[in-house]
Amino acid sequence: MSAEQNKQISRDLVEGLWNRRDWNVADKYVAADHLPQGPYSDQFPPGPEGVRQFAQVFIQGFPDVYCTIERQEADGDVVRSWLTFTGTHTGELMGIPPTHRTVTVRVLATERFANGKIIESLTEWDPQDMLRQLGVG
Repeated sequence: MSAEQNKQISRDLVEGLWNRRDWNVADKYVAADHLPQGPYSDQFPPGPEGVRQFAQVFIQGFPDVYCTIERQEADGDVVRSWLTFTGTHTGELMGIPPTHRTVTVRVLATERFANGKIIESLTEWDPQDMLRQLGVG
């Protein structure tokens, strides 16, 4: 797959999961042995199921969350995406009751591809900043 095709897959996954709540995109674009790295990723299984569960936990806490893809760069089998998530905390999030505060979280997602699927991802973001915005950290 070309770098542009990998960027499109990355966009389709982000927009599908976070903006359309289409859980099937994880099966379509994430390899069965996908290795996630980043805050909280060790709490979820590898592969598409872990990607789905991660998104579902945060969408439960922020039902109106929306992700904007600010920028993407591709280099061979690696895609970097700068993302901005915005949502209002109206549901429980990892034991934190709703604060009804709106947060903005910036993420750098780096994904490695093989055979048209994401095989590894590193998400870099500051969970402490999110907790501060919620007034609990």
